[in-house]
Amino acid sequence: MFLFKILIALTLLGSINAAVPNIRTSLERRATQSCHTTNHGIFISYSVLIGVPYAGKTDCDDTYNALTHAGPMISEQGYQWDGVPISNWQCVEQNGNIQLWFNAAANEGNDINAALESRYPSVSSFNCPGS
Repeated sequence: MFLFKILIALTLLGSINAAVPNIRTSLERRATQSCHTTNHGIFISYSVLIGVPYAGKTDCDDTYNALTHAGPMISEQGYQWDGVPISNWQCVEQNGNIQLWFNAAANEGNDINAALESRYPSVSSFNCPGS
């Protein structure tokens, strides 16, 4: 009987250990992003796909506010971004993820990237160009 309990315990431990690497890799996986632009001369159109689950209108509103208002005085990077005037704002669900479309003036890429990184820290970094 004692040997039987030990075998059951070892079997259960093997199942738990087998699951642990899968949990670790999924937690360590970083969210992805894709930023594409079209330069229209006087403004740039941005299309940003963020590999983070779409969380609805409140999350979209918070992202809009992060983009259009100045960032914190001190951040992890020590960088305060300026508010970016944007137009034609759209934030929608795309295959479960977040899709952003908007227009901004040229040379705003650094501020856009910093604002998006503040909203979605699970994304390693954003690569939106400024021109």
